[in-house]
Amino acid sequence: MNKSVFSYYLKNNKKSFLMLMFLFCIGIIAGIAFINYANEMQMEEIGSYVNSLKENIKKSDDINKTVILTQSMKQNVIFVALIWFLGCTILGSFLIYIVIIYKGFSIGYTVSAMIATLGVKSR
Repeated sequence: MNKSVFSYYLKNNKKSFLMLMFLFCIGIIAGIAFINYANEMQMEEIGSYVNSLKENIKKSDDINKTVILTQSMKQNVIFVALIWFLGCTILGSFLIYIVIIYKGFSIGYTVSAMIATLGVKSR
């Protein structure tokens, strides 16, 4: 029963899901492009931030994974609640697209900053 309801919902809203995925990918590409077109001074600042974060993680003897998980869950619950609230309003249907692009941008920026600073290790 639940599978048929989900497939029916997905089938009826295919265009919306594809649009959101497309905008999310645009956000990721924009984040990557932002790092690729950064000037030398910006890259040094990004590199020093990533390296200091890496050193702080190495120095920390006891990383409390429960606290990190709790903070991450709180942030994601706030994000989901924001999308839900915006979806309930007339103005929000437009703002959801901006929030999705922002989330994609932040993921693309973070991953490309890490790769640009730390490099890629091959096995």
